[in-house]
Amino acid sequence: MQARTWLTGLGLAGALWVCGTARAATDSTAATRRSMPAHSQLLLGFSAGRGHDDNVLQLTRQSLDLFTNRPGPPRFLISRVGDMATIARGSLRWRGRLLQRRETRLELDAALHRYDHDRVFDWQQYELSATQELTASKRNLTSVELFGGRIPKYYLGEIRDIDESVAAQRPNNNPIRNSLIYAQSSEGLRLRQELLHGRFAFGAGAERSHRDFSQHFLERVNSNDQWRFYVEATPFQSWAAVTRVSWLRGTLTARGDLPDTLGVTQSNISYDHDGIGVSLGLPWGRGRWRGRFESSFTPEVRHYTTDNKFEIVRFGRENHRRDTKLRVTQRVWGPLEAVATWERLISRAEFHEGISFPPEQTNFNQEQFGIELRARWELALH
Repeated sequence: MQARTWLTGLGLAGALWVCGTARAATDSTAATRRSMPAHSQLLLGFSAGRGHDDNVLQLTRQSLDLFTNRPGPPRFLISRVGDMATIARGSLRWRGRLLQRRETRLELDAALHRYDHDRVFDWQQYELSATQELTASKRNLTSVELFGGRIPKYYLGEIRDIDESVAAQRPNNNPIRNSLIYAQSSEGLRLRQELLHGRFAFGAGAERSHRDFSQHFLERVNSNDQWRFYVEATPFQSWAAVTRVSWLRGTLTARGDLPDTLGVTQSNISYDHDGIGVSLGLPWGRGRWRGRFESSFTPEVRHYTTDNKFEIVRFGRENHRRDTKLRVTQRVWGPLEAVATWERLISRAEFHEGISFPPEQTNFNQEQFGIELRARWELALH
C-alpha cells in the first residue's frame, strides 16, 4: 500500500513501537514471563504528549515551493507544512491462563491524533489482538497472535480528479481537485518460536491491509499483502538487551482502471516492496530508575509494476525509502514513564526505462520528534 507507515512523531512512535517490533521484543523476555502469576491480570495504560512533524503530507521540494508561493485551496487544505500535534493513547490488556500452563493475552489499543493547525489531517487508529501460548514449556515457547486494526479516515492531500475535469471540460492548467481520503482495515497472524528460555527467537507473520478510497478515486482501492520474518537474540542472561533482524516482502495491488469517464486511463499504483531492517533494545537500571533505549533502521524498495508506458510517473520506477527511529524511555515516579522519540524518513526515486524526473519532483524528507508521559497499572483478578 502507499503506506506512510510513520506519521506524527509521538503518535507514530507510540502506536507502532507498542504494537509492533518493540512490544514483541519486550514481551518476549524470559524475566517477564517467569514473573507471570497464576491468576489473571488486567493491565491499563494511558499516555498523552506532544509531537512535531515537519512534513505532514510528505511533500516534495517542488510542492514545498508551490505551497510557499500559493498556499491554500484548491491545491492545499493544510495551513502549514509542519505542525504540532497532541496525541492521546490508551490500552487495555487482559492476561491469564485459559489453558493449563499456557498464557493468553487479549489487548485493545487506541490512538488519537489532533493537530494544532492542520485539522484536516486529524486521524485515529484502533487495534485488537489475541495471543495464545501453544506450548507449556518456557524453555522452547511457541505462541500465535491474531490481530486486526482500523483507521477510519486518513487524509493524503488534494490531487487532480481526471474524470471530473474531463467531464467538465476543464483545461490542464485549471483542473478539478478533490481530497484523497481513505479508510483502512488490516488483519493478520503472527507465529513466534523461542528457544533457550527466550534468549533466541524467530518468527513469521502474514498481514493484509485494505484501503477504501472516497468516491472520487475508486480506482485507487487497493490491498497490500505482506509477509514478515525475523530473527531475535538476547545474548546476555543477566542483561535483557535485544537485537533483531527482520525481512519484509509484500505486494500492493490496486483496483486499477475503471470506466468512470470514456477515454480516461486511470493511474495504476500497484507495486512490490521489500526491505531488511535491524533493531536494537538496550535496557538500564532497576526499579525506580529503569529505562530503555530502542533504535531501528529499515531500508525498503518499492518497485512499481505498471506496464503502461504512458503512466510515466510510475513506469519503471523504484522508490528507495530509509526509515530511522530512536526512542528513549525512562521511569519517572510510580507508574509514570517519560518517552522521547525521533524519526527520519527519506524517500528517493529512481527510473529505469529511459524516463526520469528531476529529484525535486519525486523525493522528500520527513522528520518527527515527540515526548509523552505514560502511566500503566496492573490489577490482579481472582
